[in-house]
Amino acid sequence: MPLKIALIGNPNSGKTTLFNILTGSNQTVGNWPGVTVEKKEGRLVDDRSVFICDLPGVYSLSPYTSEEVIVKQYLENECPDIILNIVDACSLERSLYLTTQILDFRIPTVIVLNMMDILEKQGKKIDTEILSDLLGCSVVKISAANKTGLQKLKNTIRLTINNSAVNLKFDTTTEKALNEIYKYTAANSANLARWYSIKLFERDFSAANKLGIKADALKKIDSIINTAEKAFQNSSENIIATQRYKMVEFIYNKCVVSNKNRQNTLTDKIDNIVTNKYLAFPIFICVLFLIYSLALGSFSQNASEFITNGLFGQGWFLFNIGAHEYERDLNSYTENTKIIEYFSKNDNGSLKFANIYIYDQNGKITKKIAATRQDYENALKSTLPDKSRYGIWIPGLKSSVQNLLSKTNCSDEINDLITYGIISGAGAVVGFLPQIFILFLCLSVLESCGYITRIAFITDRLFSRFGLTGKSFIPIIVGTGCGVPGVMASRTIESGRNKLITIATTTFMPCSAKLPLISLICSTFFKHRMLAAVSIYIISILSIILTALIFKNFKYLSASTSPFIMEMPSYHLPKLSAVLRDVRQKVISFLTRAGTVIVLASILIWLLSNYGISNNVLVKCEIDNSILAQIGKHIAPVFKPLGWGDWRFTVSAISGIIAKENTVSTLSILFKGHELSAVIQEILNANSAFSFMVFNVLCVPCIAAVATIYREINSFRYGTLIVCYQCCFAYLIAFAVYKLLFLTLPVMLIIIYYASKTKKAKHAP
Repeated sequence: MPLKIALIGNPNSGKTTLFNILTGSNQTVGNWPGVTVEKKEGRLVDDRSVFICDLPGVYSLSPYTSEEVIVKQYLENECPDIILNIVDACSLERSLYLTTQILDFRIPTVIVLNMMDILEKQGKKIDTEILSDLLGCSVVKISAANKTGLQKLKNTIRLTINNSAVNLKFDTTTEKALNEIYKYTAANSANLARWYSIKLFERDFSAANKLGIKADALKKIDSIINTAEKAFQNSSENIIATQRYKMVEFIYNKCVVSNKNRQNTLTDKIDNIVTNKYLAFPIFICVLFLIYSLALGSFSQNASEFITNGLFGQGWFLFNIGAHEYERDLNSYTENTKIIEYFSKNDNGSLKFANIYIYDQNGKITKKIAATRQDYENALKSTLPDKSRYGIWIPGLKSSVQNLLSKTNCSDEINDLITYGIISGAGAVVGFLPQIFILFLCLSVLESCGYITRIAFITDRLFSRFGLTGKSFIPIIVGTGCGVPGVMASRTIESGRNKLITIATTTFMPCSAKLPLISLICSTFFKHRMLAAVSIYIISILSIILTALIFKNFKYLSASTSPFIMEMPSYHLPKLSAVLRDVRQKVISFLTRAGTVIVLASILIWLLSNYGISNNVLVKCEIDNSILAQIGKHIAPVFKPLGWGDWRFTVSAISGIIAKENTVSTLSILFKGHELSAVIQEILNANSAFSFMVFNVLCVPCIAAVATIYREINSFRYGTLIVCYQCCFAYLIAFAVYKLLFLTLPVMLIIIYYASKTKKAKHAP
């Protein structure tokens, strides 16, 4: 019977490198059922009876991500003979959290300390004997990159086959509760009884369904959990998380020895600069500026225009040949149309000369045309330029679909819905994919090389002064990708008060869904668009700090901060494959939302904006008389003080509550037939546009994130309080931005400074 070995570890721990060495070419690659996560299996080079599975890299077995679900289900269903837990020796403290969960499965485990050569260069040592005693399993030191320690690992695997597994113990109160729950799991789960007991204690009742525990037993288990929660004044899931973190901290302090006389490494020298008391924040702002210089640069802008107006629009000229000449003749035709309109309206037979003005929607003159009667007669002969006469014209998706539907005698309503509703709506969001790809790429590189951890460290130094725990910044960092996992990441915060404040502020950070709006506004209205984009992040961070100061004035919500212990990984060059895989997953997630939620929302917006009610009958009508227009016009006055009282912007902001990507796609549908950046420039000015952007960034997040807020807080009253606060706070900051624009930043800094001083004075002895 073949021996099954599972390789489990954090991402970038060297797990896949070790798998490739152990299996050589004896491996197969595919995907796990139902997901796009890569699946690798193989046989040991020296012994083909040993079967090895390389599981996806995870930080825990919570499970919140598809990778974590896969690893958890594999361990529950497959029950491997041995687990090789690959641990990055340079990030031991971070890696051991996963180890404590693995040991709960009571499967024979070998701790494989990888990258020991790098750790020794840092002047640190790990006492493997102490670590082995504390964890109750074998520990082997290797360097997968240098292929050292591998023979000892293979020998240890053979010796571990018949070893009995042990698990770590929590404190007395927690263990008492787990032992009481154990009685309900032992009969049905054999060696996994300990794991299922902990899952039930954490209220993961999928375990109850799997074990077939009856309703009366579940009530008794719930009573056991409630007793423990009252004793700790915390949720059961946070109780277990806190116990694990304390366990990890104890083990780390016992087995890691630092050489006090060691020389500074390259990591130390870099950290002396990037975490410097005075240089840290200026460097952080410069890094943000550099990222947005790349993300919003001319390359991404041109690519975005190509996708929106070319691929998803009417089409494009191959290699841009003939585009300039076509634009010149099109502008000339537009001017001739204005001349014809003016002379036809005002000519009584004697008009020989006229000054014709072209206005925008705000009544501002954009161009003056001095036209004679001869110009008028020439204009009558002008025709709309034919794109096919200028270079090689390739029709876009909108144009192609429009022509195809016309040939099939499709109704005008369906044609309009598909082209101006679905294609324009989805295309407006997908068009920002180049900016989002570059931004994801930059953030992934920063995370892989180790700088993101430094940002958390330097920001913690600031946050702790205003009553926020250092752990609050981790959900905020996660929230830059998506608000849902960002809110869920607050589970690691022990204090219920700090957790509430963190949940209330996490979604202030711009997530990927808000990037299309940021890109649109900054590129359209600001010459220095990178500075405008960076200022949004600064406003978000200041909003978090200001909210913490506001909440500190409420007795129930004020709390002392706990020290934030963070292990700094060494700087290293990012792995291209890992970076591209991370970016690919995020881009696929973004496109999936554009292809599902955005399409459905676009259809709804199109229907509401094209139909109205007349004599109690639903009829096709102009957009200004539509159902959506009537709703928007009633709500629009509320936002007039913010500078964007036009009903179309009001509706787009409200549609963003479904999904933040809808903000841009809704505008694209409501301004159908116009280039979005050009038409909004005619309605808004820089102040009102920036106000619109700030409101949508700070206001209540999408429905999925709101549902997560309610679920994590588990209180309708406090969940509603947070949602209402976010709306009111966003309104006030947007109003300040409309009146002051970039002066809002120093004003917020002054308010924060004096508010923190006042708070200190109140607590002075």
